[in-house]
Amino acid sequence: FLMVGSLGNTTYGMFQNIGDHPLVIGSKPSLGGYLAFFATFFGFRSWQEMTSPFRSKRFSISAVLITVFVAWMSTKVFSFPSEIAIAWAVIVSCVAQLAAPLEQHSHKQHRHARRVV
Repeated sequence: FLMVGSLGNTTYGMFQNIGDHPLVIGSKPSLGGYLAFFATFFGFRSWQEMTSPFRSKRFSISAVLITVFVAWMSTKVFSFPSEIAIAWAVIVSCVAQLAAPLEQHSHKQHRHARRVV
């Protein structure tokens, strides 16, 4: 009614099957569901800006929120449980940012380091 699904079942997306393969079996994602979700999740998010060594901060909450939004939108395209998608988005986004190297040398510090050496 009014195109609103029940709160208990959050696995309906525009595509529920890829060919003959269901993306969700019961309420659990199938292998095809994981493949479709991660293909769209990693394909539509710009990971380079999050892992660049020349970014301004080591960790950005806004980058995590954008990643969560991309994951949530991919569950609206391909059937996949939203809770699992959001959990994966938060985990992958946080780990990617914290594991990426960060270059924090300013020109002033770098100039001072040359004089001393």
